[in-house]
Amino acid sequence: MEIRLSLKTVYCGIFIGSKMVARACVEKYSEDFWEIADVRTAKGFRNHGYAYQLCLFILAYVLSQNKTATIRTEENNDTMQKVICKLGFKKL
Repeated sequence: MEIRLSLKTVYCGIFIGSKMVARACVEKYSEDFWEIADVRTAKGFRNHGYAYQLCLFILAYVLSQNKTATIRTEENNDTMQKVICKLGFKKL
């Protein structure tokens, strides 16, 4: 995985060869709360656990910085809802 830094957002991705097949980021929207966001997997590479791997990687990063991690998705995004549940987040 590769991490590229910016002022408010940190992106990482999963590459197969030189092609990025999945990406996600952490959005630092406050001093203490950072969100796992913009989770995307390219068509043809879905259902391999890449979204979960990225979210788990970012979650570990957020927690290592002593921040509170948040994550959200649309109600009808069943795939991401499963990832969120598997990561141990509770629905508010």
